[in-house]
Amino acid sequence: MKVVDLIHTRGDTKYLILKLNYLSGETVEYNPNAKIFFTVKSNPNNTDFILQKKIGSGIEYLDNIQSYRVKISASDTSNMPLGIYYYDVAVIIEDDEYTVTKGKFILEYDVTHPENEV
Repeated sequence: MKVVDLIHTRGDTKYLILKLNYLSGETVEYNPNAKIFFTVKSNPNNTDFILQKKIGSGIEYLDNIQSYRVKISASDTSNMPLGIYYYDVAVIIEDDEYTVTKGKFILEYDVTHPENEV
């Protein structure tokens, strides 16, 4: 499992590419039964999440690069308070669950707002 902190500008769109590999380095082949979740919480121990993406709702498989793409839309963070949150990416296949990455989700300020654009 990798620990990677993500820095995100509030109100921006961001794409994250998830390439799943075995410990040997081999790419994990696409599994239509796999469930993948990208979850952001204010505290890792909370049961409620602030933001969550899953396959079909913000996560898609890109066959041409054999990876999953997570889309964080501008509207997902535009009203979130600035600060440090916590995220992880969990993969569930049958009865097995794996956390493939986790870390801090740092939400930073934005300068240009839609109402200021001319």
